[in-house]
Order: sequence, then C-alpha cells, then structure tokens
Amino acid sequence: MQTAFKVEEKNNEIALLNKDRQLQEQRLFRQRIIIIGALTLMGLAIAGIFLIRSRQRLRQQMKEMELRNSIAADLHDEVGSSLSSIYMLSEMASSGKTSTASQQEMLHKVTSYSKETMDRMGDIVWMIKPRSEDGQDLQERMQRFLFEMCNSRNINGHFDRDALQQIKLSMPQKKALYLIFKEAVNNALKYANTENISVQISKKDHSVELVVSDDGIGFDPEKIKKGSGLNNMMNRSKELGGETIISSVAGSGTRVISRIPL
Repeated sequence: MQTAFKVEEKNNEIALLNKDRQLQEQRLFRQRIIIIGALTLMGLAIAGIFLIRSRQRLRQQMKEMELRNSIAADLHDEVGSSLSSIYMLSEMASSGKTSTASQQEMLHKVTSYSKETMDRMGDIVWMIKPRSEDGQDLQERMQRFLFEMCNSRNINGHFDRDALQQIKLSMPQKKALYLIFKEAVNNALKYANTENISVQISKKDHSVELVVSDDGIGFDPEKIKKGSGLNNMMNRSKELGGETIISSVAGSGTRVISRIPL
C-alpha cells in the first residue's frame, strides 16, 4: 500500500516535471519566434533604409545629370554663339584688310558681345547656385537687370517688388521666369520704342504669373513671324506645364503674360 502510494507520488512528480519542461519549451519557442520576428523586422527596416537611400542617391544623380545637361545647353546656346562672333570679329579686325571705321565698328561689337557673354555667364552661375529657395534673390536680380537696362536708355522701369517674397520657387521655375522676363524686357527695349516698361509678378490660382508690359508702338501678332526669342519664351513656360501669351495691338503697346504652375 505504501509502495503504491510512493509510486503514484513519483509519477505525479514526473508528470509535473514534464509539464514544467513543456511549459519551458513553449516559452523558449515563443521567445525564439519573437527574436526571429524582431530580427526579420530589423532586416526589413535596414533593407528599407538602404533602398530609400539608394533611391535618394539615384534621384540626386539624375538631378545632377539634368543640371549638367542644362548647363551644357546654356553654355552652347547662350555663350557659344557670342564667343564665336567675338572670335570672328577679332580675326577680321586684326587682319588689316578693313578700313579704320570698319575696325572701330567691329571692336564696338566685340565689346558688346563680351558684355553679353559676361552677363550670360553670371546668369548661369546664379542658376547653378542660388542663394535661397524663396523669391528674394530672383527679385533682386530681375530688378537690377530692369533698372540697369531702362536707365541706360532713359526709359521708366517699374517693378512690383513685394509679390516674389511670398512665393517659393524651384530652380527650374526661377530659371524659366527669369529668362522669359529678360527676353520680354529686351524685346521691349529693342523694338517697342517705349517710354515705360512695367513688370508685375503675382500668385494666381496656384500659379505664378509674370506680366511684362510697355506703352510702345505695339505690333500685329498675326503679321509678325515668331523668331527664336518668342518661341523660347513659349517653350520655357510650356516645359513646366504653363503658358506664355503675347498680347499686342499696333499703337497700343505690348503685354507678355507668362503663367507657371507652382
């Protein structure tokens, strides 16, 4: 009787030990699952971070490539032609086969082309390395160009100087606005026979709007063949999803309106 009780007690102890072992094994199994899950999540997180950084590097490389292509195109279009003209005029002036008056005219053109080339190089450097993301640096550059050009010809220049400070623009948007502005102002100075040039920039319907207007002789848009300057203005805004409209009536001045989505 006592022996049977001891055997039963022993069996109960063995059963308890087995149950404890099973519970411990279950706890260890759960811990392994948690550890494996944590390591898996950690691996996925590291892989995700690596993928995000790789994409960021790829985007940065694409931006750098686009910037290099843009610089190359600007150097070719804006500077290359002027340098070629300077070289040819210098060769002709130094050949000794032209009259003194012709030489003076050629040297005057060389001076003019050199100034234009310096200005264009300054524009390219500014486009590569702007001072800020807001419109402050663009405003200052546009104002300086407008007043320098107008003062040299005794023309009144007006610039709306407040709107740009509240508008944040990307570098492509700044570049397009500035080059459209320069082309419109240069056209007014060359062809409009104007006494006043007004530049206004505002934010309208999620777009930035540039208006360059003059009170010159105007022209009939239907009778004027669009040259590279007018086409460039339209193409620059179109590339950014915007538009450039040229409104003019003979004898009533000209308005160039360019809108670029923000």
